[in-house]
Amino acid sequence: MSKEKHLRDRLNELFADMPTDETTPLPEDKRAPTEPPAAPAIERGTVSPQPVFGETFGATIGVATEDERPPTPVTKPYSGAGKQSLKKQQVVSNPSAPGIEAALAVPIPMPRQATGLLEIIDPSPERDWNDDEQRLVEEVANQLALALENAQLFQESQTRNKELAILNEMQQQMASVLDVEAVLEIVDRYAPKLVDTKNLSIALYDEVLNQLDFRIQYHKGLRRQNHVRHAGNGLEEYIINTGKTLFLPRNVQETAAQIEGVEIIGEIAQSWLGAPMLVGNQSIGVITIQNYTNPGAYSPHTAELLESIAAQTAVAIQNARLYQQAQNRSQRLQTAADISRSASGILDPNPLIEQTVNLIHQRFNLYYVGLFLVDEEGTQTSEPGRWAVLRAGSGEAGRIQVASGHKLEIGGTSMIGQCVATGKPQIAQQAAAEEQRFINPLLPETRSEMALPLISRGKVIGAMTIQSDKPMAFSDDDIAILQTMADQVANALQNASLFDQVQIRAEELAVLNEMSRQLTATPDTEAICRNIHLFTSRLIDTATFFIALYNSKTDILEFPFVLDENREITIPSRKKGERKGLTEYVIETRKSLLLHEDILGWLRAHDSELILTEDADPSEVEQSWLGVPMMAGDDVIGVIALQNKEPYHYNEQDRDLLLAIATQSAIAFQNAELFAETQQHAKDVELVNRIVAQVAASLNLHDSLHILIEEVSKATGAATGGLTLLNSEKTALTLITEYNRLPGTSESTGLEF
Repeated sequence: MSKEKHLRDRLNELFADMPTDETTPLPEDKRAPTEPPAAPAIERGTVSPQPVFGETFGATIGVATEDERPPTPVTKPYSGAGKQSLKKQQVVSNPSAPGIEAALAVPIPMPRQATGLLEIIDPSPERDWNDDEQRLVEEVANQLALALENAQLFQESQTRNKELAILNEMQQQMASVLDVEAVLEIVDRYAPKLVDTKNLSIALYDEVLNQLDFRIQYHKGLRRQNHVRHAGNGLEEYIINTGKTLFLPRNVQETAAQIEGVEIIGEIAQSWLGAPMLVGNQSIGVITIQNYTNPGAYSPHTAELLESIAAQTAVAIQNARLYQQAQNRSQRLQTAADISRSASGILDPNPLIEQTVNLIHQRFNLYYVGLFLVDEEGTQTSEPGRWAVLRAGSGEAGRIQVASGHKLEIGGTSMIGQCVATGKPQIAQQAAAEEQRFINPLLPETRSEMALPLISRGKVIGAMTIQSDKPMAFSDDDIAILQTMADQVANALQNASLFDQVQIRAEELAVLNEMSRQLTATPDTEAICRNIHLFTSRLIDTATFFIALYNSKTDILEFPFVLDENREITIPSRKKGERKGLTEYVIETRKSLLLHEDILGWLRAHDSELILTEDADPSEVEQSWLGVPMMAGDDVIGVIALQNKEPYHYNEQDRDLLLAIATQSAIAFQNAELFAETQQHAKDVELVNRIVAQVAASLNLHDSLHILIEEVSKATGAATGGLTLLNSEKTALTLITEYNRLPGTSESTGLEF
């Protein structure tokens, strides 16, 4: 018993010396890192060194394992007793025999792994193992199993602590950045410390575009260029769709073939592992690793590590995206405020439009911005209210389109046309798939587009086109901010337009006032006509212009001033009733007439005729005609008219201006007529006074009568004149005296006829 006790005491001392607590230091290269990123660089494709169970205790103890790592090799093959012991899981003893050593084999019970073996060999002849020796060795095996288990737990604990430290360090690094690319680079730096990343892929998933964007990808240790692929049926897509980790330790091709709808894309690996990056229940990406040479290269613990990396990465990416969205929103709100402030300070529509387009294009980093306004009057398109005309566009494409008069039909197949017609935004996040869209050859890179209505005081005055070279470029926030900005721009444009109109009206009023002063100071009809043309040309295009004066007593139309393409011509007078032209129509109706196009059609419809000058070309008929009556009370005294070969050359504002001019002109012509009548009356009175004086100065009746006839004939412009008296019987006239300016004639007196 003393020998057995001695052995037991020695065993206790032996196991007491085994490293089983945390004070035992790891080898230098196996310690957990103590400082952030200054950890030693690790070669791509390796992981941080981890102690392998069995190495510490030598090769005399064999451990059969089913872990992914191959079992530690033994230096000596098991004996027959050892094989039986492992097989039967019990103590086996073989006594010595000729040529055979005595062996005692005891299984080592290890709950977390396959059974180990403790084997004792004694080459002594005739050696046999008694019961005490077997119990002693069995007890040694039990204590050895406990010691090995404790050592393994300690080593695993150290490894887990190191992994946890790396994960914590990585999380701290990712928390310090708010950029997606920076987050991914941190993952790329720390992942090799935890798992084999020789064949690592990190892909972000765009649910809207249904695309996988491979931001980081290694193939056999070499980093590949980023690329994007449309989501299909690959293993990565399976993880994205299910939101679950996919672990294929071996037989990757055969196992993947059993998953419905999944196919392997690219080179077939021997071991494959992928984990989703989840935000809530939504997959925003996937991290995968694979090994092309070793089946079973990864363990369930490797899957847990990859899941941890993926989880931390997902949180960091989501935080970076939310921060970026907040920054973008703040920046865009500030831009909207800047544009609104800038727009409110500009009262000239053209600079306002140009500056607004350029600011939106630059500040929002867009591919193209254009601003369309409705051509209400038809001054640009000759078709009022039908077209939205591009007034400003960004870049060279915008300049070319503005110069060419680019326009889109309201209510047509374009997004701008629909936007203006409905007053609602039109949005195409995938421009190529949008049917209601004008495909502009000058803008081939457009991938997403918005048309936003410009609405002021409840009226749609135009629309803005906002285009990006990225698909799905506009978020709900972008749309709301840009629409608010469009409303502000519309109000600014309307205010600028009103201010412009006020300025124009002030200038027009100044011209009309100056014209009124000039007309009232001129009693001459010709001077009045020229002044009317001079002042009208400062307000309206008067290249082709005429003034017609109408005498209702004689029914005569006279044309004292006529311009044809800025060339002064003569039109003969005519009786109003002889012809039925546009001028006669204005006189008859006493109303203004504004024709935008198809004058011939209008004439046919109103049973009127086209009256041309002698040298006019019948094939070149004017398309625009504007005529207004000059009214003196209820009487028409004339017409002022304009015409042009371009359709829609004149508008309602031009008509109102010409009416105001006609009113002042009518007064001027009336005053001139009154002045002429007054002058004539004065001349008549002077003539009468002179005749009376001459008659009174003559003492001879016949001479007095002759003087009277002569002066009256001269005053009236008559060539001859005479004075006859009717006899008392009223049967004959007697020529008392005669005045005759005709050559070869002589005066006679006292003739009967």
